[in-house]
Amino acid sequence: MFAFPAQKDTTHHNNATPSRQRDASQSICPRGNRRNQISGTQSEEHNANNASDSGEHLTKMMKFVVAMLALAAVVSAEFVVQTREDLLKYRAECVKSLGVSDELVEKYKSWDFPEDDTTQCYIKCIFNKMQLFDDTTGPVVDNLVVQLAHGRDAEEVRAEILKCVGSNTDGNVCHWAFRGFQCFQKNNLSLIKASVKKD
Repeated sequence: MFAFPAQKDTTHHNNATPSRQRDASQSICPRGNRRNQISGTQSEEHNANNASDSGEHLTKMMKFVVAMLALAAVVSAEFVVQTREDLLKYRAECVKSLGVSDELVEKYKSWDFPEDDTTQCYIKCIFNKMQLFDDTTGPVVDNLVVQLAHGRDAEEVRAEILKCVGSNTDGNVCHWAFRGFQCFQKNNLSLIKASVKKD
C-alpha cells in the first residue's frame, strides 16, 4: 500500500505565508504613519517659520515708519533764520507784555540797551521768540550759529558764541540772556546787525 504524506505540512506552509504577509503589512503600516507624522510636523514647522518671518517683516516695517515720522518731525522743527519782519513783530509783543516805555524803545532802535531789569527781560523775550534762548538750558547755540553766520565760517562763529554762553549764576534768566547778548555784541555787533537789519 502507498502511504501519502500527511496534509498538515502543506496546510502549515500555506497558512504561514498569509501570516507573514499580514505581519509584514502590519510592520509597514507604522512606518507609513511615522512618515505622515513627520510630514505633518514639518508642515507645522514651516507654517510657524512663515508666521515668524511675517512677524519680523511687520516689525521692520513699523520701525521704518516710525523712523520716517521722526525724521519728518526733525525736518519740520528745523530752525528758520529770523528776519527784520520777525524782529518787528516780536518787539511789539515784548514791549506790550513787559510794559516797555517809548523812551526805552527808541534806545533799542539805536542799539542802546541799558542794564535795567526791563531791558534785560526785553532781550530775553526777543531771544525766546526768535528761538535763540531757552529759559532752562540758556542760549541755543546751534540756532545762534545759523542766525549769525551769514557766510562766515560757522565754526568760528560757534567759538565766539560759546565764549558768551555762561550760566545762570544768580537764578535770573533775564540776567543770563542779557549777559550773553552783551558779551557777544562787544566784538560781533556787525554780525548781529547784519542778521536782523536795524529799524
